[in-house]
Amino acid sequence: MSIKGKPDIASFIDGGDLPGAKNTKVTKGAKTTLDSEPKAKTRKLVELPEHVSQALRDRAYNDSKKNARRVTETEIIVEALTRYLYM
Repeated sequence: MSIKGKPDIASFIDGGDLPGAKNTKVTKGAKTTLDSEPKAKTRKLVELPEHVSQALRDRAYNDSKKNARRVTETEIIVEALTRYLYM
């Protein structure tokens, strides 16, 4: 068993990748829904009936499983209120 030496980080500091490292460069692709959301946000505290709260929780869970990514209750609320208020 041989001990590996420390990698030369000079190229990494200059903007390159370390030898043997995965490609970490970010490429710009198509805009996602998160990119198009406004940056400024505010907090709202609302009380919901228990059945609405449970339905929201269930929807977030089911959408997360269906889309293979985390879907938050906040995302669902923002989408629903946006449709209600602006469409």
